[in-house]
Amino acid sequence: MTQEESTVLVQSAPRPAMVPVVGAACWTVALLGASAAAQLLILQTNITVWADELDATAARSQWEDTDLLQGLAIVFTASAFLVWFSRCYTNAEHLSPGSQRMRPGWIYLSWLIPFLNWWLPKRMADDIWRASAAGPRILLTTWWATWVGSSVAATAGSVLALDATGAAELRPALAAYLADDVLTLAAAAFGIAAVLRLTAAQRRAFA
Repeated sequence: MTQEESTVLVQSAPRPAMVPVVGAACWTVALLGASAAAQLLILQTNITVWADELDATAARSQWEDTDLLQGLAIVFTASAFLVWFSRCYTNAEHLSPGSQRMRPGWIYLSWLIPFLNWWLPKRMADDIWRASAAGPRILLTTWWATWVGSSVAATAGSVLALDATGAAELRPALAAYLADDVLTLAAAAFGIAAVLRLTAAQRRAFA
């Protein structure tokens, strides 16, 4: 077989079928919405703590009521998102073989490495977005910026709250938590839009 014949065979080979992403996208969008609703309750709690000038002990008592809700929202939303993200990765590799700079295992591992989890998942998302021809990345970048911002604000709030006792000492931590609340709500909205756009782009690409 000549090189030309081999090339023709490769080019004429059927492209693998699309891995279903719509169902996973629907779950992800629904859970992002539920997480946003939970975050609104947390925001309300933090506003109450700020307005009533509660000390650290009283504030922590208020936070106990929302910690479980927040934890459950994170676990369920992250699980749905990772299923959707892994399927998008597979589809992107089918659409543009060799376009993904990172191996499939990084879909999960990249989120577990402190500080690098603010960069590595975005690197993967960029590759998937590009291979799927989802258009300009401003939506993706905005979503990621708000998510990283919320993560930084939450971390800062936790550190600042460690040694706080009185209401005045708790103010800097509360300010960070309030910033986290607002950024998390924005990240949920942009995340929903990004999931819908990428899912639609992959459906068009495989049509």
